[in-house]
Amino acid sequence: MQAKDVEPLSGTLTTGGLSKDMETEFGAFLKGKGIGSELNIKAKGNPSAEITVAGLNLVKVKQFLDKKGWYYK
Repeated sequence: MQAKDVEPLSGTLTTGGLSKDMETEFGAFLKGKGIGSELNIKAKGNPSAEITVAGLNLVKVKQFLDKKGWYYK
C-alpha cells in the first residue's frame, strides 16, 4: 500500500488560552509551512482556536503545539 492509495484522516484540534500574540505566531507557522487549513478563532471567554487538518499536516501542527507547550485537545 502506498500513501497515494489512502485518504488521510483529518482531525480537529482545539487550543485553550490563546493570546493575541500566540494567535499571530500560530497563523505565521501555518502560513510558513504551507498548511492550508481553516483556523477558527474564538475570542469570547477563554480565547481558543479550532483547526482541522489531515495527514502529515496534523502531525506538524501537533509537534508545533507540543514544542510551544500550548494546551490542545
